[in-house]
Amino acid sequence: MKIVLINPNCSTAKGINKATIEPPLGIGYLATYLKREGFESEVIDANILQLSEVEVYKRIDKDVKIVGISFNIISAIAAFKLVKYLKPEFPGVIFMAGGPYPSSMPDNCLDGNYFDAVCMGEGEEVLLKIARNIENNKMNPFEDVNGVSYRHEDNIIKNPPQKLIGDLDSLPIVDLGLFPSLLLYKSRARAKPVGVILTSRGCPYQCVYCNKNIFFATYRLRSVNNVITEIEQQIDRFGIKQIDFLDDNLTLNVNYANNLFDEIIDKKFNLHINLQNGVRADLLNENLIRKMKRAGVFKVSIGVETGDSGMQKRIKKYLDLDKVIEATKLFKKYGIRVYGNFMFGLPYDTESSMQKTLDFAIKMNPDIANFMITIPLPGTELYELVKSKGTFFEDPENGVARGFYGGKIYYTLDGMDTELVSLFYKKSYKKFYYNPRKIFEILKNANSIHELKWIYDAGIEVFKSIL
Repeated sequence: MKIVLINPNCSTAKGINKATIEPPLGIGYLATYLKREGFESEVIDANILQLSEVEVYKRIDKDVKIVGISFNIISAIAAFKLVKYLKPEFPGVIFMAGGPYPSSMPDNCLDGNYFDAVCMGEGEEVLLKIARNIENNKMNPFEDVNGVSYRHEDNIIKNPPQKLIGDLDSLPIVDLGLFPSLLLYKSRARAKPVGVILTSRGCPYQCVYCNKNIFFATYRLRSVNNVITEIEQQIDRFGIKQIDFLDDNLTLNVNYANNLFDEIIDKKFNLHINLQNGVRADLLNENLIRKMKRAGVFKVSIGVETGDSGMQKRIKKYLDLDKVIEATKLFKKYGIRVYGNFMFGLPYDTESSMQKTLDFAIKMNPDIANFMITIPLPGTELYELVKSKGTFFEDPENGVARGFYGGKIYYTLDGMDTELVSLFYKKSYKKFYYNPRKIFEILKNANSIHELKWIYDAGIEVFKSIL
């Protein structure tokens, strides 16, 4: 039985980081899991291949039984367009939606007969049960499957949630061969090809702007040995020379991080390592940072969001800003590049709080600063807050055409001055980067032609958003 999983092409979206496009690990896990269980599964990454609806159609075998499309709020518009084109071409085929957006807004995916069903949350066991039901010719393949919403006649049926997988080591290691050539993907690379790995799923923190509808507020870890096996397989099968870790927070469990980097050092992999997503700076120490350097870490990303300690409490991040400064200094001491991520237009942001964020970014002085405008993502506490007490200029519930770097403001709350939000967004980039010394420093820190290309591509996207 054939199953096709698609990452839609969101090439028309504005304000996204097109310099960084990683393989879609979510559907990679699903396809690898289904293959292990005896199903013929395929991944079509229409995004990296820049495929049109017609080109996607031509890649799908006519005897397919399930077509799954995974998407977030940025790729939602492309996903709806794609399913609208494909569904009439494959009568009798089940079309399923999954990912952050469908898990938050299942009814939107089922309205208008776009999709037959929505997988809400973690998808491996859910999709397997549906596939087995279809294989066994069950009349309603969704009836007894937790974690699914589906349309039945004129009603939308929501089954109970599916329990999260307790043992992540029970999942197969993702087959990167399911994706197009790894050389097509983009990140700040010191050497190619670049592999991608998740050591964990979820995050226990309760930040109001963060969508937790896939893994909820839990934190589950793979064993260190399981991760090391995956690294070895990626080296042996694909010749990878860099690993991008895509965890929400690789260093949340400091003992685990210490053990992981110890093993990487002992194995002498000689890899470049990029901690692509934000680490929690107030959990770090010099011993761990020293190990990270020895293991090959050359870049980390710190999610700061706001430089106002009062706002840290209001957005429920509770980050110790003094520790951010300390961690940044330590990373620089060991020659590890630091990215700082900041947001304007957070709930209750004022001129004072946004000025503190800009001032803090300059004081922190990361190698790269990313300034973003907050989007109230469906499924977050922020979205519900705006829905009950604020005003949407454009409700993101149907997807958005502009991302965090698009300069677009989607809401106002309690007298938020939207003109000031826009002003600080543009002013921060100019204040941080319009400095010959800073530009020279960024270029000097590039250690490969791949890094220089990334810097150029990322810079072009930034300047487009502030001009």
